[in-house]
Amino acid sequence: MDTAGLLRNKWGDSQGLNAFFEMLDTPKDNVGFYSALLKVRCLEECGWPNQLKKFKLYEQEIQFWCEKFALEPQPHSMIKHLIETFEISPQGAKYLLIPRLVTYLSSENREIRRAAVKALGRIGHADPQSIIPLLLESLKDEHYVVRIAAKKALDNLGEANPQAIPPSLNDVLKKEKDKGKKAISKILGQVGQIDPQTVIPSLIDALQDKSSWLRRAATEALGQVGQIDPQAVIPSLIQALKDKDHDVRQSAAKALGKVGKTNPQAVIPSLIQTLKDEEYGAESAAAKALQKYDISSYLKSCPYILDIKYHHGFLISTPLTSLITCYQKDRSLYSKAIAIKCIEENLPIFQQEYTLCFYEQGKLYTVNFLKLNEVLVDIEEQVRQFPNPKIVWKDEVGETKSCSIQ
Repeated sequence: MDTAGLLRNKWGDSQGLNAFFEMLDTPKDNVGFYSALLKVRCLEECGWPNQLKKFKLYEQEIQFWCEKFALEPQPHSMIKHLIETFEISPQGAKYLLIPRLVTYLSSENREIRRAAVKALGRIGHADPQSIIPLLLESLKDEHYVVRIAAKKALDNLGEANPQAIPPSLNDVLKKEKDKGKKAISKILGQVGQIDPQTVIPSLIDALQDKSSWLRRAATEALGQVGQIDPQAVIPSLIQALKDKDHDVRQSAAKALGKVGKTNPQAVIPSLIQTLKDEEYGAESAAAKALQKYDISSYLKSCPYILDIKYHHGFLISTPLTSLITCYQKDRSLYSKAIAIKCIEENLPIFQQEYTLCFYEQGKLYTVNFLKLNEVLVDIEEQVRQFPNPKIVWKDEVGETKSCSIQ
């Protein structure tokens, strides 16, 4: 009586109640659909025991609902519930739903193909050995939206079943005419961190491919996988800095910025050499990569690093103490480096108006001048007249202060 009351609105309209009775009277209605989904869950938990008296009947009922709904570009709620149920029921998905979804991969409608690929990405862990080759084929689909869906589906499968992905992708990378190699390399970079020893050789081989797009994707992937095993990828990435394609060189420089800290002696000279690259993208990527290293000991052999043309904040990760230690090697060069480092670390202070900043015995001092131009003129005159010129001023308590100018 309570259910009937809920199905009737306040005006006494029985439309909802009539619909409910109609559903109960229909043998293949929505109630039957959700009953089938409940059976899927129960059978999955019990291991699909075929000794049940009505097992074949249950299987046929579930199969009926798997085939009843046509996959649409924007699946309605019942199809979503069907996929969600089989997502946590892999054994049933393998035999009942996956075969149906596979038929949609050959649809003439690209949106239906995309919907099928997305669904397979969600439940493909039930049978990765069968699904991965199908998704790899979809990476070569003529429509971009399907290829993107296939890449995301492979990403999902890689997270759920990383051991199953690399062998299949490695096989495809070895096929010279495969159009999906770039996407495959990126996926290997993501899932390969679970099993880098399996993935890295294939990515290194891809650096020799005639496709510059693939070589670039391979360097990006090595930058990801190499964070797990940097020594295995550093030599190949250094070699990629000499690639004939500037995008590949740029990608290799970025990757070395991520993985090279375990062997800076090998990486830093190669990145410094790349600063002379004719293409700005590669030179800029090398500059940004060098920001992550202590380059104090390399300045004497490569003083041009400190020139404005090349300066990109190289000294961010170079300790001031390291520069001071190297000061005796080349006073002029390292004085410049120390000045740049000090400015980098205190740039907001140095940018203040009417403020003179200087270091004395390793400590930063600031002096505020309302007439800075007069001070600068005074400095220029002293530099011309005296061997050891000084600036003299009074601090806030009236005490006379001075510092030498060098």
